[in-house]
Amino acid sequence: MDNAELLAGLAVDESAPVARYHQVLEGIRAKIESGRLRPGDRLPPVRALVKASGVSSATVVRALDELERQGYVVARRGVGTFVAERRIAATEILMPAVYGHGPKTEPLVEQVVSGVREGFGGGERRCFVSYLSHGEMTAEEILGVCRARAADSLVVMRPLPRLAAELRRVARSVATATLIYPPPSDSPIDFVKVDPAAVLRRLLRRRLEAGRRNFVFVSPIDIQEESIRDASPYSVMHRVFVETLREAGIEPVCHFGHGWGPAPVGEIRAAMGPLPDDAVLVAAYPHLAAWVEPPGAALDKIGYTEVLTTVEEFRGRATVLYAGADRMAQSAIELVRERLEGRYAGVGRTVCLEPEVFGED
Repeated sequence: MDNAELLAGLAVDESAPVARYHQVLEGIRAKIESGRLRPGDRLPPVRALVKASGVSSATVVRALDELERQGYVVARRGVGTFVAERRIAATEILMPAVYGHGPKTEPLVEQVVSGVREGFGGGERRCFVSYLSHGEMTAEEILGVCRARAADSLVVMRPLPRLAAELRRVARSVATATLIYPPPSDSPIDFVKVDPAAVLRRLLRRRLEAGRRNFVFVSPIDIQEESIRDASPYSVMHRVFVETLREAGIEPVCHFGHGWGPAPVGEIRAAMGPLPDDAVLVAAYPHLAAWVEPPGAALDKIGYTEVLTTVEEFRGRATVLYAGADRMAQSAIELVRERLEGRYAGVGRTVCLEPEVFGED
């Protein structure tokens, strides 16, 4: 393709709601993705791109830098900018190390990956998953991973404050969204949260109206970190449990463990003592309710999950509040795409999802 053909159609529309650098970027990227520009082809010099697009050299350089970061072009010092070997766009997904690998957690990761792909319209995209202890990675390390994998976007599940602070710097270069736990305020990071308050309040009131008076709340941990307390579904469930019972004149009974998984079962069981057959057991997640339920009992159990296989596992055994991890990831990517496409560049936005209810008549 000669320069005249390449430069055609790059003029920026000043009235368009899309950033000028992004219009230049999209014009060049469209020629690469259509095959009109092939790997190894040299782009016209910045001066020619400035003349064709009608923007400043700084704007053109920003567009070229972004194309290089995304893996579309490569700049050779003193020679020029060339179309790179084709690289498929990627999204990096950071998961807390507590999830690890295994039959209980793999479905969650699969749902997040599925949601990311759906959010991008099901097109060709690579998804990488990293497990880390919160605070293990610095902004520079995260950016290094994203560069190595040509990741133009980042989705982070439950970032605790130390990691969230690093994400503020990451988001300057990579479109970023967090799930469940919030990013720093006033940062360019989008956030998808789950609010089970209305759903749980409705379920508890239904049981109160039916004459139930014995309620117990159990959670593996008592979340005290102020920055995530109001966002954690478990903390919201605890708050609604306490408020709803006190409104009904019942003093709430709550028990907390000191760790995730089966570890806190023994201490919670010991603290609960015997429970009447008509007790309502509200748990952070269904597995915990089943683990602490007295042997031989068949209590009315309510729990929260983000994993579809858990809904199936507890069908007929518990009432499950389900906020699909795939739905969360898809909602996050829909916001991220607006940033990647230059349609939004402001402070982070929040999407609030309400869980579905399974196992309730």
